[in-house]
Amino acid sequence: MAWLRDQPLVVRAFRKGDRNAMGKIYRHYVDQVLRLFRLGFATGTSRVPGLFEAGAQMDCAQEVFVRAFSEPARTPYDGERPCGPYLLRIARNYRIDQLRRSGREVSDATSLETVEAPAQDPVEDRHWAVLNAAAKEYLATLDETSREFVRLRFDEEGSQIDVAKALGVTRRRIRTLEAQVAKGLKQHLNRVGLSPSSESPAQAGPSLVRT
Repeated sequence: MAWLRDQPLVVRAFRKGDRNAMGKIYRHYVDQVLRLFRLGFATGTSRVPGLFEAGAQMDCAQEVFVRAFSEPARTPYDGERPCGPYLLRIARNYRIDQLRRSGREVSDATSLETVEAPAQDPVEDRHWAVLNAAAKEYLATLDETSREFVRLRFDEEGSQIDVAKALGVTRRRIRTLEAQVAKGLKQHLNRVGLSPSSESPAQAGPSLVRT
């Protein structure tokens, strides 16, 4: 996974159990895990059903990250191996174990290594495509400093202090800039007939623009 491969400090802190590092990894991947639990997935010739209740989806996702963030799991992690597929593999195994404990059997459960990501929801994907396009339109109107702020703060998930140092400004200026960018984005979405509130907390990733 290129993101963690390019984040050696995050990986090092994660291996030591740093909560901030674990939070960054959680926010980066939680959408993928929730999507799997929401939509279900195929395994061999069978299909594991998704979970209807959002609370159940989140409970399962939390268990996945508890397992992935345990000391035996995180200590040997080097940042080179793909993290997303690893988390989804844990999620699939956990969901299959759930069904088995409830007395339901899933055939071909040993083929988890080759299972593809869950099928995408066309309606949800269209919604995100429209939001993403609108966000890109807005970012194109920003000056160079503001665009660089967005890249450092949201795409690279830098702290306010780190971004302030990179841009050569005060942290107070970064706070002001962050508020201005967020306000401007909301206004732009409203102008084009989109509501930023339609984005659920679980889907709100670290980046203003999803690529």
